Amino acid sequence: MREVGLLLRDRGDFRGSGQAMETSQAIFAALGDALWTARVLASKATLEELRGGDPVSLTQEAEDICRQHGIGTDKDIASALKEW
Repeated sequence: MREVGLLLRDRGDFRGSGQAMETSQAIFAALGDALWTARVLASKATLEELRGGDPVSLTQEAEDICRQHGIGTDKDIASALKEW
């Protein structure tokens, strides 16, 4: 679902992208997968910025999750959250 959200975002369907990313975040949270939850939050931050909003809180939440799970340096966090 995250990949669908990225595709929709890149195609300009911000509403559909947001819905797909919300679903993706819920799935990863239910699975207890913190790293993928953080990745979705980072993608949601990019979407929020494209919408003209403030991505800071989403970015901070994603980075905090990384730090809580042993990813400590800024370089490692950026690598973990990078979209691919």
